[in-house]
Amino acid sequence: MLYKDNKVIGVTTHDFGIDKKGEKKDSYMEGIDLIGKQVVLAEGCRGSLSESVIKKFDLAKDKAP
Repeated sequence: MLYKDNKVIGVTTHDFGIDKKGEKKDSYMEGIDLIGKQVVLAEGCRGSLSESVIKKFDLAKDKAP
């Protein structure tokens, strides 16, 4: 997740083309930053990206059971 001025501005992709030993293959491509005017987290109700944003901004503090 990428943040700027206490806002989510995008995500960073993982590196691609790495073998099981952790070595770069011929198809290796470094991860990139994807920055947008709006960021939509559509990975399910409790995905890993959503969880990190909930924790960073303490969004669960006022939740109702």
